[in-house]
Amino acid sequence: MKPPLCFPLRPLTALLLLAFLWAAAGKAQGQGKYSPQYNQLTVLDSTDMVVASIYSASKISLGLGEEVGLLFINTRTGQSVRVELPPPFQIDATALKESGRYRKERPVIIIGGDKAWNQNDKLDSNDLRALFITTSTGQGLQQVSPKGEHLVHWKMQKTTNALTFITKADSNRDGKFDEKDVNKVYVFHLTEEKLTPVNTGDPQATR
Repeated sequence: MKPPLCFPLRPLTALLLLAFLWAAAGKAQGQGKYSPQYNQLTVLDSTDMVVASIYSASKISLGLGEEVGLLFINTRTGQSVRVELPPPFQIDATALKESGRYRKERPVIIIGGDKAWNQNDKLDSNDLRALFITTSTGQGLQQVSPKGEHLVHWKMQKTTNALTFITKADSNRDGKFDEKDVNKVYVFHLTEEKLTPVNTGDPQATR
């Protein structure tokens, strides 16, 4: 019995075949592209707004639940605004019912985690956190905490319409935020949109 005929591929033919297979794989991947998943709604009291949390479907399928954005929905007009943090930040937490006024609206606080901080492209406890603010209609998104400083804790002061927060700077540049690094305290005045460092000073002498 004669062996089946086998024709070796010429370099150009092989290259064209590889290009065809690559294009076909890309098309198939595009057809299976995940759509954003809206799976949680929060009513903003005393406003017309409802906020939907947007998750990456690909991450949900892996059980990771990566929140990629917020959809601010005006239930009176039906209009919506989608808010995403600038790369490489990913939403880590939100505070949607804070008191105060920011650009004549209710403020929404967003904590963002820098996925690229420790160069593993995923958010974990060692990554830098930053403080962001936007309005209840999804306008005026800005980062409040200084760049490169890790958010430790924050509080809204309703009486003075101000955010007070603590950060930790990577002062020894070892890529970590620990007891060796310097703590800083700030006040962000929402009305003026002004950030003021707090002078912690030296301890007062005992009398």
